Amino acid sequence: MASVSMNWANVYPWIIKGIKSGELKGAQEVGVKEGVFETIFTDQCSEECKKAVEKATEEITNGKIDFKQYFSE
Repeated sequence: MASVSMNWANVYPWIIKGIKSGELKGAQEVGVKEGVFETIFTDQCSEECKKAVEKATEEITNGKIDFKQYFSE
């Protein structure tokens, strides 16, 4: 019904900006918040599902959802 795609057009500018600003050093986590991963929906995906994913994407981007809480060190 849907999949996740890596948006390479956003990856390289994110890397260059991070290196230039000094924020990127060594291994980094990158994902939805940085605009690198995007959801691609098929026609079989319901509008309700699409809206839920879009809301979650917005909350991730705005820092309201932090996935680090779901992983142990």
